[in-house]
Amino acid sequence: MTWHHLKTFLWLRWRLVLNHSRRHGAVSLALFFIFKIVFALSALAALIIGFLLGATSLPNRPPEVAMLTFAGVIVAYLFFTVIGIMVELQRAEMLSLDKFMHLPMTLSGAFLINYLGSSMNLSALVFFSGMLGLSLGLSIESDGAAAFILPLFVVVFFLMMTALIYQFRGWLASMLANPRRRQTMIVIITMAFLLVMMSPSLPGIVSMYRHKADADTNAPAVTVNAGDKSVDLQARRNQRRQPMTPEEVFKLQSRARFASAILPPGWLAYGVVNTLEGRIIPALACFFGMGLIGAWSLRRSYQTTLRLYRGEFSAGHGSKQRAASQVQARPRTRPVNGRRAHAGLRLPWVPERAYAVSVASFRYLLRIPEMKLTLLSPLIMLLVFGGMSGSGKAEIAEYPGALRALGFAALMLLMSILYLQTNQFAYDRSGFRAFVLSPASRRDVLLGKNLAFFPFGAGLMVLAIGLCQWLAPLRPDHLAAVSLQIIPIFLWFCVAGNAMSIYLPLVVKPGTAMPATGQSLKLLLRFLATLASLVPLVLLALPLGIEYLMHLMAWGEGFPTFLVLVLIQTALMIWLYLIILDRQAEWLHRREQEILAVVTTKAE
Repeated sequence: MTWHHLKTFLWLRWRLVLNHSRRHGAVSLALFFIFKIVFALSALAALIIGFLLGATSLPNRPPEVAMLTFAGVIVAYLFFTVIGIMVELQRAEMLSLDKFMHLPMTLSGAFLINYLGSSMNLSALVFFSGMLGLSLGLSIESDGAAAFILPLFVVVFFLMMTALIYQFRGWLASMLANPRRRQTMIVIITMAFLLVMMSPSLPGIVSMYRHKADADTNAPAVTVNAGDKSVDLQARRNQRRQPMTPEEVFKLQSRARFASAILPPGWLAYGVVNTLEGRIIPALACFFGMGLIGAWSLRRSYQTTLRLYRGEFSAGHGSKQRAASQVQARPRTRPVNGRRAHAGLRLPWVPERAYAVSVASFRYLLRIPEMKLTLLSPLIMLLVFGGMSGSGKAEIAEYPGALRALGFAALMLLMSILYLQTNQFAYDRSGFRAFVLSPASRRDVLLGKNLAFFPFGAGLMVLAIGLCQWLAPLRPDHLAAVSLQIIPIFLWFCVAGNAMSIYLPLVVKPGTAMPATGQSLKLLLRFLATLASLVPLVLLALPLGIEYLMHLMAWGEGFPTFLVLVLIQTALMIWLYLIILDRQAEWLHRREQEILAVVTTKAE
């Protein structure tokens, strides 16, 4: 492939992306150009900042400081890279071999363009520019071989990392080819990613709990007033702000040097510190080690592409399908007993058709990977935030404790199922047509959809309240009131979710919760609508605030004002929800054709 061919294909790729953005409207096209400008300015700013830091600050410090700086940038780069892989979970191919191999282009040329295209993303270019600026700044103040080899370290490091990431994406693409395996793999990979991201904080959380348990055991039973408590908290903060001792700094540098020496992503930092210290042999070992790993990974990826082009991955696939088609389905031998099926059950005060819609939607939510992915992150974040906020168990008063439990409950619903609730018809896809054509009224459809989400949302909020109760026990009446407020919180999010599902439906990619491209305006409007829906949640804290004011004025001591007001608030919210549901049913009836056109659109 000549340079002229390469420029032609790059121009073709640019035109395809530009036409794709233009097809989705002027707003999408404007956002496309804004993103490209921000893309270039971010890379330029990272280059300048890195150069100034490397030329002015790092030369006056010990070489270990440069090592720690590069190590920190590498950790940040790996974090954003893993997030990018989690978002796509597939190889980002610029050119399809089936469509382009009939053109005057070699297989190696297509492989090269696909490799470069998958590596040219915002995080990679920003971090590459920043590290290159750091190395160039250090090179100015260095002499001899260090001035020449430091920028090459950055280049060969990104060669290794991009090659490994490209190979890993290829492996993921082959593993996710099977739709059933894809769902399981997405959940497993996401769980592994969250556990890896949490692993650095787990020892701190465990030690914090042990320290708190020892303090509670050994502390004398004395009464501490608010002034002494604030002084004690300030003393703890001042103790944490004290600079590290020389022994602690040496221990940190030794651990960072050891980790950089044994982990290939840390060879860049290890090579930089050895180069600055004048030890050329370890530095060259890191340089050639990264180069060999990158070359080996590219070779493996090219062999995979070659086998894919030859059809070796699909060899025998047809015979397996023919053999599977010859297997006759065995008849169901277990007779159906006379007991009523699960769909025949009834909930009190719920119409039969609404209950049927809720059962069908609930069973579907149990199966789709989007719900599994949605439930993973809040569970783990609940543990982390709960552990962080639980460091001062005895330092939380009863009213702030109740407010914290209420806030955690709302946060769990916001972080978990709200995104699915605000686009609830999109995951039905063609199944939404069955709801439209069914004899169920539009009110029953919306009510059934909302009931299907209730077990997930209520379960997460109960876990959040239970964790807060374990960390800082609430009064029995406060615990009952906060637990009862699960209902108004959920109903308000149902109202907001129904409105956004009707007026702002999104096309989502199959198997993921990610929206398809070209919906920038809708995403912006949904973001603003979500922020607006959070404002009325402040009213949920009104009963607690009224009881607090009565407590300050010594009115109604011993009377559960918070609980009584929450009972009234819950009844009012149920009444308001039923009224709004009738109006939203009319909205759904008017816009069901537009919603059906959106949810049945194939994501690009």
